Amino acid sequence: MTSRLETLPDAPGDRDAVREVPPRVVAELNGVAADLLDGVPGSRTFATPDGAAVALLVVAGDDVNVSFVATRPSARRQGRATALVVGALARARDDGARTASLQSTDAGRGLYGRLGFTVLGRWREWVPA
Repeated sequence: MTSRLETLPDAPGDRDAVREVPPRVVAELNGVAADLLDGVPGSRTFATPDGAAVALLVVAGDDVNVSFVATRPSARRQGRATALVVGALARARDDGARTASLQSTDAGRGLYGRLGFTVLGRWREWVPA
């Protein structure tokens, strides 16, 4: 999915809805090893102030890739991921990013669609049974 950041919703306080955190915070909520996210060139890791939602952004030229978005189960469907993604992308836009890209699960497609992302294609990953 992709989006032009000029079309990103910009509500007051978006940038305050997120804080930069160490990569281990994002790794923990995603259930992956912390060293997987450590030292990724161009990366910035974010969380909501309460730590209930997290994301990793990776800048590549004037595009920013959105990855590892996760919300604690007890905090889902409360707008935290939306606030997190909007706030983090607003910061990226302020720093010069013009577009954003991501791969989405079916569960996340609605969130990203509401933020103006459009589908470019479909990725199918085959894993052994």
